[in-house]
Amino acid sequence: MTRFLSLLVVMVSAALTACGGGLLADAGDDVTVSGGQQVELNGGAYAFNEDGSQAQVDTTLTYQWTHNGGESVLLLDSEGKVTTDNTTQKLIAFIPAELQGKSVEFTLVVNDGVTESIPDSVSVNVEPCTQQEGDVFIECVDPTWQGLSGWEMSEGLEPFNYFSGATQNHVQWSIQNLQDQAHNRVVDVQFNHSAVNGTFQLLTAKRGLSGYPEQEQLIDMTAFAGGQLKFDIRVLDMGLTENIWLQVECGWPCQSAPFQVPVAEVGQWQSVSFNVDDLQSIGLDLSKVGTALQINPDWNLQQGVHFQLDNIRWEKSGCVDQPGNVYGNCLDSKWGGFGAWDTEWNGNYFYTDVNNHVQWTEVFSGDPVRKNVLEISFNKDDVLGTFYIFPPQQLGPDFSEFINGDYVFDIKILSVGAETTSLVYNCGYPCNGTSHRIDKSLVDRWQEVRIPVSQLISDGMDITAVPVGINILPDWVIPQSGFRFQLDNIRFENPVVVQ
Repeated sequence: MTRFLSLLVVMVSAALTACGGGLLADAGDDVTVSGGQQVELNGGAYAFNEDGSQAQVDTTLTYQWTHNGGESVLLLDSEGKVTTDNTTQKLIAFIPAELQGKSVEFTLVVNDGVTESIPDSVSVNVEPCTQQEGDVFIECVDPTWQGLSGWEMSEGLEPFNYFSGATQNHVQWSIQNLQDQAHNRVVDVQFNHSAVNGTFQLLTAKRGLSGYPEQEQLIDMTAFAGGQLKFDIRVLDMGLTENIWLQVECGWPCQSAPFQVPVAEVGQWQSVSFNVDDLQSIGLDLSKVGTALQINPDWNLQQGVHFQLDNIRWEKSGCVDQPGNVYGNCLDSKWGGFGAWDTEWNGNYFYTDVNNHVQWTEVFSGDPVRKNVLEISFNKDDVLGTFYIFPPQQLGPDFSEFINGDYVFDIKILSVGAETTSLVYNCGYPCNGTSHRIDKSLVDRWQEVRIPVSQLISDGMDITAVPVGINILPDWVIPQSGFRFQLDNIRFENPVVVQ
């Protein structure tokens, strides 16, 4: 029923008076939803006497719903399972992500056993969701992947798939808006019952009554061989489980072996990635992928587990080595890895740990063009340290072809320490020349830093064996804690020649 309900009831009342009374169906108000989820529509009716006055509605009404959304719209029962029953007062329907930007009209007709009602329609408007190839969920479910789903099994009951997260089932989910800078809309997933096992999954194809897709509806993901499956996860409660596992299905019983998802401190977001080649080597057929991912806690220890997912995507092999490149979406093969030095260790370390002063991780920037970036934080009040990118051998790569060019990187400062006056770049040991200061006042926006290579050579850099890809730190003053920033597009480049 539209927002012009009162006027419509008056008009219908007048019409039905002329006809000796009758029924008007009420399909409810128009709604807007994000694709890949369920929608619930509550049917009702208005009854009118012969004189046009409103009458009491017969409680034995029957209902019949129809829609114009095609086969991809699935009707669901109260457990979220696919059904063909369109005669319930409350209609639950799964709206696939492929309908993004479109509108599905549901029409309701009611009958009191004598009279069939005048029909009423409601529009389900599906929010737009235009993303990049390989994206699964970044603010919304990409139209390539039909939507969110659960699967469960328990003793004495047949296993079943379901497509509504708002049930009393073992696996429940919803899309929540956290309204923070790094994560807005996320998928919130909970596992609720003992003696039940299940998994949360993101599907590719419309599932029939069996819950399994037709073979021709599976997706060819062979273009992502050599790439990675990446997502952000925040565990809010581990319940009784010790592990969380990931699999990818390729049309049951075809699936990858389970891979353990590394879990950081409860309550903290972390970015994780899995090599597609590893998934493929242990069971996954990339030519017919049926789920973007399946994720679940340990079997028989699932009750109480609660986590959130965001920035789910498949990425093609992105590290195509470029002359002068250090880091841009991934680390160029000319470089060995990431490291730090601090006064607590009085030495170097090459892994990130929640107990270290300097911590780093690769995170999704939220920008499908920029993609992955490095995020670095300095954490302890009484320790000094620096972050750097080191070469694979003692002697660094030769960048002498850029002797007339610039050293460039993008930086986004997320937070600054209370006592730190600036962020500093220098060309690293044994090159310990000028410290180049970076404007810390530009918080939460990307800025480009550009330093002439000639200046770095004056600082002592050997351009034929560059010692570090970057060496960056807050001022060498206690405390450095509280400084957090992101880096991207670290490179040497020559001036553009204008013809």
